[in-house]
Amino acid sequence: MSHKEKLNDEVFVGNTRVGRDLSHLSGVEYRIGNQAFDIDGKKLPRHYMRRLFVKRRDYAKYNRIMMERLRDAR
Repeated sequence: MSHKEKLNDEVFVGNTRVGRDLSHLSGVEYRIGNQAFDIDGKKLPRHYMRRLFVKRRDYAKYNRIMMERLRDAR
């Protein structure tokens, strides 16, 4: 999925809640976008959700972190 806010060296990894603690992404360069959309393409309130972009070079590290968090949650 692409997004007009995505830069060439970034990967869109999903939406994130505004104010969510992202400290688990230590060592991963990421950027919070301005506008998130739901699966039907409708704008989500900006005070609630934003897009999350990760630098392409850090994408594998991001995936490892998220898979570890998923395993720990089980």
